[in-house]
Amino acid sequence: MSLERAPRRNAVPVVHVTGGPSRVARTDGRASWQQMLQKLEQMLKHGGLKPTCATLTSAISACGKGHEWESALSLLAQMPTLRLQPNVYSFSAAISSCEKGGQWQRAVALLAEMPERKIEANVYSFSSTLSALAQSTERQKALNLLEEMPARGIEPVIVSINAALDACGKDGCWQEALALLHRAERDSLQPAVVSYSAAINACGKSSEWALALGLFSDMRTLAISPNTISYSAAISACEKQWQSALALWETLKSSPHAEVDIVGYSAVISACAKGSEWPLALQLLDEMRQGDLHPNVICYNAAASACGNAQMWAQALQLLAAMTWFRVLPSVRSYNTVISACDGERWELATGLFAQMQDENLQPDVVTYNSIIGVFERADHQWTHAAALLEEMAARDVEPSTTTFNTAMNAHFKDGNNVESVFALLQSMRTRKLRPDVISFNTAIGVCEAGGHWQQAFQLLEDMRHLDVAPDLVSYNCLFNVCYASRQWERVLEVVQDMVAHGIDGFSECRYDHLSQAGSSLDCFKHAVLISLLTSFTKEPGRFTYIDTHAGRGVYDLTMDGALQDSTFEHGIKLLDRGPPKMCFTLTQYLAQLRSYNGVEQGGHLRHYLGSPALAARWLRPGDQAVCFELASTMYEDLAQFFNSGIGGSVKLIAENSYWWLLHHMEEDQRGNGLILMDPPYEPYNEYTAWNLFLLRHLHEFSRFCVAVWYPCFTPDQMQSLYAQLYQLDVGDLLVAEFQLLKPSAASLTKSVVVILRPPEGMDATLKPLLAELGHLLQGPGASASSSVFWLSEWREESK
Repeated sequence: MSLERAPRRNAVPVVHVTGGPSRVARTDGRASWQQMLQKLEQMLKHGGLKPTCATLTSAISACGKGHEWESALSLLAQMPTLRLQPNVYSFSAAISSCEKGGQWQRAVALLAEMPERKIEANVYSFSSTLSALAQSTERQKALNLLEEMPARGIEPVIVSINAALDACGKDGCWQEALALLHRAERDSLQPAVVSYSAAINACGKSSEWALALGLFSDMRTLAISPNTISYSAAISACEKQWQSALALWETLKSSPHAEVDIVGYSAVISACAKGSEWPLALQLLDEMRQGDLHPNVICYNAAASACGNAQMWAQALQLLAAMTWFRVLPSVRSYNTVISACDGERWELATGLFAQMQDENLQPDVVTYNSIIGVFERADHQWTHAAALLEEMAARDVEPSTTTFNTAMNAHFKDGNNVESVFALLQSMRTRKLRPDVISFNTAIGVCEAGGHWQQAFQLLEDMRHLDVAPDLVSYNCLFNVCYASRQWERVLEVVQDMVAHGIDGFSECRYDHLSQAGSSLDCFKHAVLISLLTSFTKEPGRFTYIDTHAGRGVYDLTMDGALQDSTFEHGIKLLDRGPPKMCFTLTQYLAQLRSYNGVEQGGHLRHYLGSPALAARWLRPGDQAVCFELASTMYEDLAQFFNSGIGGSVKLIAENSYWWLLHHMEEDQRGNGLILMDPPYEPYNEYTAWNLFLLRHLHEFSRFCVAVWYPCFTPDQMQSLYAQLYQLDVGDLLVAEFQLLKPSAASLTKSVVVILRPPEGMDATLKPLLAELGHLLQGPGASASSSVFWLSEWREESK
């Protein structure tokens, strides 16, 4: 038998030679495995020399270097038949051969076999096994093996640590990687560029880009020059931080220790894709073509993804054509990316690409189907195509994913008349053992609005709980809309109660800036009512507390662009300021405070308008206090600056969700009288109306304070719906003040109401003449005003 190629599997090469190891053992380590076996065969033919353990160990090592792991294992297995006892070096060489051949299981098995043969493993045995494990996803096995070394009296070396780091890097276990790096530094093992590169890779795989950049910076501090792999790992870690990735790329290009390669280019182009920076991605691709590097399919796909993420479908399509021109074979992913880039109007183009890829013998996968169904979902009235593609997937044995169904369900949902179809798709998911997620349920709940299926919507909420799918804010907002569409007012409050019970805060930072409506006719109405309430309460003895749920900026500059854009104040406070010298007491005080702040007399230029908290603060007496909430950070800063200037009495500012705070802290301190002004943002109307109603009922039960809720109403239906919901709250009779200015400026709100719980005695009699006079004063050219003050019980009797 020739020894040129050792047999596979269990067969062993028959070596009949005996003799000294000197010539073979001292053979150059770089000699090929074929040469080693040929020399063994020559020893057999000439002299009958018997090979020694060292001879076969050298041959095993040579096979390993030639990636002939099977031949190496065959030689190791033959040693006992030649009455040779394998030693630690023989096993270590065999383990190294398995590592080089990507056979981590066999490497681990050989290491485990050594104690059974009464052979003590050394640091090389462990390090080679660790290096083999680094090529797998068996990160925990590698860490366990590293911990086993000291227990067996073997101190790990930096190669051992690096191998474990590499395993953590492939698995994205950044905590373990950092711990290993710190361990190496603690044990004075001097981590090298390989160590840091692996740790950076681990951080990148876990999207810990800041930690990755920190490690990269540490390399510079420790005078460790990053190489090409270090740069590529750091750039890949910054895939969601394209500016940082680009900065690293520019540094790489000027580094003497790293080379520009395809891996680096694909990493930085991918970062541009995540940031939708398609011009940069195309520029980098063109830069490759002009140099000595030829973009591969990964680079083209990344650039196409950059275009697709920016909805630049034409550029993505051009890249697909360029691949063919430059003889780069497009992959399934190439087509998936370009199809995804198509908007709804390009559904026919997407269909053509879908057919083209199949003509090129590229089989659509689940991502392909998700992409093209997504195009139909974005198109108008193309849900039938989405349904047909689902059926096609079944015929082609392509298993749909949760995303597939979610996209198809949304395509049906957008049509508005496919309630049963959406329910059927949800049921089909369960039949296929696919677990619906929160998006699946949200779509199904949302479609219930069209058909008034509120019972099914609440059943879906129960199904979510049963499947441990946590409802999110979208889930509850969909339920709100279903309840409002079905006029299920009590259910609206149940939805809010469920949100509170599960700790879901339904509020986010409001983007609305009141500057556009500052000083408008409805601002005058709201503040006239507010001043009437403040005047009444501050006449009574004892401490008074004012709470403002949406304080805004405090004061508004009417010369700023936001105010001048619509100039709503021209139909409000400016008309009022130009009114007659003699007005009722409330309006006189209102204007006096504004003129005082602006430092002008009647008819002077009112540059600044005081918002609700600023006006309220001017009515506070010593011992009174105001608590003002503002969630928007920029507005809170302006509010704090206003009150820090020493204007007003004792004012406490809180940058929190006021509704959530009042629900959980309102019982803490209610000494004396109090007034809560609930001034909600405008949109989304249904959601905030629901929270207003829920909070009003809560305050009725747990507070003694007066509550005034200001509502912007856009339609008569909204107003009647509001009154119906208020009546069903069962919080006692409520005082309602309406104000409307017909034909105001186009951008101004036309009608709003203030609903008052526990108003001071006689407030209805105070507000009626006040609002009538206000309306008369605001009736400028082409405008007419109307107002009404009544108890909700009166509305109920009239509406019967």
